[in-house]
Amino acid sequence: MSGTTRQWISAFERGRTRVETDLAFGALGAIGLSVDLSPDPPEPAHGMLTTVEAARRIRRELDNGDTEFALRLLARTVADIRSIADPTERAAAMSAPPSTGDFRWDTLIAATFEREARMTGAPPPKWTESSPLGDPWFPDPDPLLADRHTAATPPELAHRNIFFDRRNLESL
Repeated sequence: MSGTTRQWISAFERGRTRVETDLAFGALGAIGLSVDLSPDPPEPAHGMLTTVEAARRIRRELDNGDTEFALRLLARTVADIRSIADPTERAAAMSAPPSTGDFRWDTLIAATFEREARMTGAPPPKWTESSPLGDPWFPDPDPLLADRHTAATPPELAHRNIFFDRRNLESL
């Protein structure tokens, strides 16, 4: 590597405190390494629900038997993420969530955020890929609404055997 001496490399390896960046980057490049100085993706604004935080809270509500509030949390998360204009920040807010402890709810969250990504023209995150449920599931179990839910279900949910009116994902 031109521009370096054996003494410079030895001092660099020993943690020399003053190093010329062009020589340091050159030395790293010579051994197949590089330095990424990109900033971390920005965090969503305080108080906004991300998919990670939503899944944690939904799990808590499911453990308490409150599926109605769990659905409200999902709708709030959709609204919060839709309000993010920056694509990098939106992608960070749609990071892979932990399990809710219920495969149906995990699948509902995955299908919902696959839909949200597609609606913005972004590729869906890899974590949104999920298998369909074995039996049809209506998160809102009111039998009087079953036909309405079936007719108004987004394709991303219907393909997974989940039937839920898309308007319930868009309002609190």
